[in-house]
Amino acid sequence: MSNSSSQTVIHLNTTTTYVYRSTFPPLMFFGLIGHIINIIIFTRPNLISNSCCNYCLASSCVSIIQILFGQLFRMLKSGYGILISVLWWCRIRMFFLYSTSLASITLITLASADRYVSSCSQVKYRQWANIKVARRLIPIVLIISALYHSHMLALFVIHEDGDNECWAPRHSAYRLGYDISFLILHGLIFPVLLGIFGFLTIYNIRQRQWFDQQNGPSNLRRHRVRDFQRMILVQTACTIIFTLPYAIHRLHRTITLSHQKSFEKLAWERLTMSIVRVLWFFHDSGAFYIYSLSSVKFRHELLKFLDGHLHRKLHRTPAMIIPLELSDENDKNRKL
Repeated sequence: MSNSSSQTVIHLNTTTTYVYRSTFPPLMFFGLIGHIINIIIFTRPNLISNSCCNYCLASSCVSIIQILFGQLFRMLKSGYGILISVLWWCRIRMFFLYSTSLASITLITLASADRYVSSCSQVKYRQWANIKVARRLIPIVLIISALYHSHMLALFVIHEDGDNECWAPRHSAYRLGYDISFLILHGLIFPVLLGIFGFLTIYNIRQRQWFDQQNGPSNLRRHRVRDFQRMILVQTACTIIFTLPYAIHRLHRTITLSHQKSFEKLAWERLTMSIVRVLWFFHDSGAFYIYSLSSVKFRHELLKFLDGHLHRKLHRTPAMIIPLELSDENDKNRKL
């Protein structure tokens, strides 16, 4: 390897380390804050009885686990070189990372489906938008996600190389099959389902809007259509943009494992993997900013909560100050 090529490799590796060190702390911080706000808002009395909010609440809970098991230890490993090369821990960490990621996007998809059935005019469809149905489906989703990734607890290995990657055995049909299934699930099926349920919801709302126009104009329906159009577009686009590159990159690495690669080529692969991994993690960390804040109703609930919380604080402050002032005056009178 020439001197210039060696310098390029060092520079690329340094950049990769910097990506993990600079992006993961804010990613984790704002991700945890966002999901905690989600939990606070979705557990409010007027939302906890809503089936769609229950799906989003469960998604935020599992996303917190994903942040702790995925992002924290990835930052320590790739950003600061702190390795935990223990096979059982490697398998458990990957199991929780990918099972919670699958559960999170599945619950978001169920929330989108719930919005669709609740917008249907037929009662047989609307009855699925029920809190009892949601509380039955949520544990089923968690169990299926865990079972789907249970193979990681037995088959994943630590590759003894420069990356110390914990993944499926190399040059195996098992690894190729899992990477293909990951691409199909996260890169194709879930974005398509989100888009389908979203646009079907918009169609139902437009149908009701047309019906209302026969009896008089309805500005509420018009605003709801615009709100849903914006929300569905943001959700579907973000799912594709933040998930598909990671799935494609991982499959590409698996397919090209047998190819002879230079040190510079490997360094470029590590750098691009760090970038697409940040995007993938942002999809879970940024769920509050992508899915929740894109909803007008959620923004209203958030502002109502903040307004009420700040209002109580402002009213408590004078009540706390006055007794202190009175106590100071009493102390002075005693001294006199």
